[in-house]
Amino acid sequence: VSPNSKFYVENVFEELDSPGEWFFDGESRTLFYHPAEGEDMGSAAVAEPELVNTVADVIDVAVGLDHRAGRVAVHGWTEDSGVSLDDALTWFPRAAAFVITDIARDGMLSGPDIDGLAHAIAHTSVPVIASGGVASLDDLSALAALSGLAGIITGRAIYEGRFTVTDALAVLGSQS
Repeated sequence: VSPNSKFYVENVFEELDSPGEWFFDGESRTLFYHPAEGEDMGSAAVAEPELVNTVADVIDVAVGLDHRAGRVAVHGWTEDSGVSLDDALTWFPRAAAFVITDIARDGMLSGPDIDGLAHAIAHTSVPVIASGGVASLDDLSALAALSGLAGIITGRAIYEGRFTVTDALAVLGSQS
């Protein structure tokens, strides 16, 4: 089909030849995506929200919404997408979850963005998973106290021995 044609072809594997195009094979449950140069799947979700919503009809999709000061970042956190986190929360109604990472806090052990996460939870019906900033068991307790939070991702605090997985489970179990 030529670029000037009023017709278009949709969901045909053989025509997958340009960046941004995708094909989902429902029989094998396989997604084929031709990313733009330097694009990762997180960036693809922001660039092509319908990709997520179509695939989410068949399999569970968790969407990573990495942001800097409420602006979704793409391409490995190097570019502002021009999309606010609040807007992005409305784009993926069939997502299984949002993994929300405040880039300024990720790996910094500076504490999670409790207020920002509470705001996100209040503005979506999709489960929210917190990521980034956890430094202590007190941080886990504060996150666990957020009504509606679906999960917590922590890495560096455990890696650096600030607490163990056993400690974390004990704290979280005492709050359930």
